Amino acid sequence: MRVPFDMPDRVVGWAALLARWTDFARSAAALPKEGEGGRLREAVASIIALQAVFHALGEIDSLAPDEYAVAQDRGEVLIREHAGAVHAIWRGEEMPAGVREIIDDARAALERTRTAGVEWVVAGATLRGEHPAELVSGLIAAGFGGDLYVPAAGVVLSRGCPAGFMREKTGAAPTEEACDAVGEFLGEVDGPSRVWEMRQAYRQWDFGAGRVVRDYVVPMSAELPGGQPLLVPAIVGGEARPVAMPIRGADAPPPKLEFAGDARGEDRGR
Repeated sequence: MRVPFDMPDRVVGWAALLARWTDFARSAAALPKEGEGGRLREAVASIIALQAVFHALGEIDSLAPDEYAVAQDRGEVLIREHAGAVHAIWRGEEMPAGVREIIDDARAALERTRTAGVEWVVAGATLRGEHPAELVSGLIAAGFGGDLYVPAAGVVLSRGCPAGFMREKTGAAPTEEACDAVGEFLGEVDGPSRVWEMRQAYRQWDFGAGRVVRDYVVPMSAELPGGQPLLVPAIVGGEARPVAMPIRGADAPPPKLEFAGDARGEDRGR
């Protein structure tokens, strides 16, 4: 199903933003016209614009699906325009950390709209990956043009482990019909949940001891650890990818599940 990001908190944040930056705009009139105060005074309009773009991109799921890419393009143009104006104001001078952070936040918000998708996690005690050939052919026939990751065929995942990830090519939420098809294929899972980026699980070994140590979950934006990735690409850019058939011993009981600090699931849809 189409699941928006956390809209209630977003609305509260927007109200607080308006109050904060309205006060800032009023106070800017009292700033000196020369030196650092003068630069800050000159940058007020662009700072407010960048903050507005940041929050608007956080609510991009409230738009119709066919407006998603248009909003991304407009956001990119506004960020480039106002970030350029701010950099010009501080040309040859060190930009205040707070101002630089506003630019970085707006750029990060835009990037999150591109990496966003929907995620399923294992809800039962375990989940065994099945070969997705029928699912893939059905989705492509229905016009799905994005990316789909599913468990490697035959591999057993434990409760709480990411079990699937799906995204349209722009980062927009997939259709309800596509999500229903994936959920039915996966089986006993929670989701889909709208998230800013994919998480991957890696099965890691202690080769000296000859045994599996853990399944380790990390966000895809992090430095990827060693190990066997447990979610495999079944569709990339609307094109089917070959998925290996189950291999002997792949269905061994899963080891303990651990998460990187930024992959635990809290605030992943914000």
